[in-house]
Amino acid sequence: MPSCGDLEDIESLCRSLREPVPEHGESVDSLLQLLFEDWIPRSFGTPGPGYLAYIPGGGVFPAALADFISATTNRYTGIWQAAPALVQLGSQCPGLVA
Repeated sequence: MPSCGDLEDIESLCRSLREPVPEHGESVDSLLQLLFEDWIPRSFGTPGPGYLAYIPGGGVFPAALADFISATTNRYTGIWQAAPALVQLGSQCPGLVA
């Protein structure tokens, strides 16, 4: 995938995502289809060789796992002092910690 996604008419797409909280649920399949076929391709692709800026972890499994642990435990892992053991865990995977 290219490092920079298609941003043509991105403002219209972003405006279309603003909506009130839905009254009823929607199938996960339809949401995932939008996510993977329209929204993700319109963003930066950081794990590829064409992306040269520093983004820790960018789309690799260990980074996703570290983000999952961080998000589900609600701990700030951006600096060592806030969660030393969790930051150390992340540093065992190259590219996860600055």
